[in-house]
Amino acid sequence: MAADGVSGFYKGLDSALLRQAVYATLRLGIYFNLTEKVKKDMNNGANLSALQKAGCSLTAGCLGSFIGNPCDLALVRMQADATLPEAERRNYKNVFDAFSRTLAEEGVTGLWRGSIPTMMRASSLNIAMLVSYEEVKERLTALYGPDQPRKIQLSASLVSAVCTACASLPFDNMKTKMQK
Repeated sequence: MAADGVSGFYKGLDSALLRQAVYATLRLGIYFNLTEKVKKDMNNGANLSALQKAGCSLTAGCLGSFIGNPCDLALVRMQADATLPEAERRNYKNVFDAFSRTLAEEGVTGLWRGSIPTMMRASSLNIAMLVSYEEVKERLTALYGPDQPRKIQLSASLVSAVCTACASLPFDNMKTKMQK
């Protein structure tokens, strides 16, 4: 903080915003479209089983994170830059500089460095977050009825948050070490 001040906390903000816009939008969009398709075409309008939700989550997590990997790579590198010895720092100016320099220095495949652990993390995160949230919400709604939606959503969110953190952290660590 002494060297960069408060702005040091925001290194890579442009890549973080772009990653969220690409990755989160795709991940959630693919998931909800897949679940609606399965509900309509395979379940005759009935809710999905936990296994079906897991399959949709896995697919959405893999696709969204694979497409968004260049943004994630730029984010990790921009944030890790200050921890590297000065001679090894990349000093990217912004996310687009990170993309163009990675492309020039490492080729197209360099943009997808660490994509396998990123996809594993996204899959575990998606399954833990979306399946646990929807399962808890459905079960609590069946138990207490639809009259307490805030309590049900809060409870489902809390369970989902714990499941997500526990399931994705090992992959987060792996991914960061590979992309740094």
